[in-house]
Amino acid sequence: MKNIALVSLVVLSLFTGCKSSREDPAAGFSAQIRNIVPESIIQNLKDRGMPVYEGTAPPKVEGIYVSSPHELFSPYDGDSYSKGYKFNDLKIKFSEQNDKDLSIRADLKGSTTGTGIGAFLSGHGNFFTLFAEIKATDGVVTSTQIRVFSGEWTDTGIKNLYTALIMKDKNDPGETLIPVGQGRILRDSDGLASNSSSFRLATGEEKPSDASNKK
Repeated sequence: MKNIALVSLVVLSLFTGCKSSREDPAAGFSAQIRNIVPESIIQNLKDRGMPVYEGTAPPKVEGIYVSSPHELFSPYDGDSYSKGYKFNDLKIKFSEQNDKDLSIRADLKGSTTGTGIGAFLSGHGNFFTLFAEIKATDGVVTSTQIRVFSGEWTDTGIKNLYTALIMKDKNDPGETLIPVGQGRILRDSDGLASNSSSFRLATGEEKPSDASNKK
């Protein structure tokens, strides 16, 4: 009788342990994300006021969105632009979303054009954060940037979109881009990065890109 009770207790303990170790879809980041963005950078973005959504059940975010007004929310120390400055609008295209490995493609258009090298999603419900490594071109200047996008997906666009930019590497003899290792946080200051049917930029006044180092 004691042996039967002991076996039952062991089985119950194993079952409870498996249940408690089951992944929470609203917590954590994948290994792929941690390879792109170290935990120290994620924490720095949070400390500076950027929402970052954990989890392994992000929404479908494929589409084209426009961050306009594309406003500086958190400059880096020594930044040549101040909080509230409005950069050139940023068009963002998310495509090729894979629900199994949470990979996605991210491309950008603004004063700078960027093509995704690798990108992965986190999040839960309608809230998501996208971590991407981007190859960017601004005239003859090229760079590798870490881009982080956070917001709430809606039928009309991305609500409360925040964009982080961290300069990883660059070929920039004139120092026209922000220094390597520095980063900015920007946001769509009207609260909605609206859907767009085209990845082309509207013609109008040309402003500096959000990666620009000089006014």
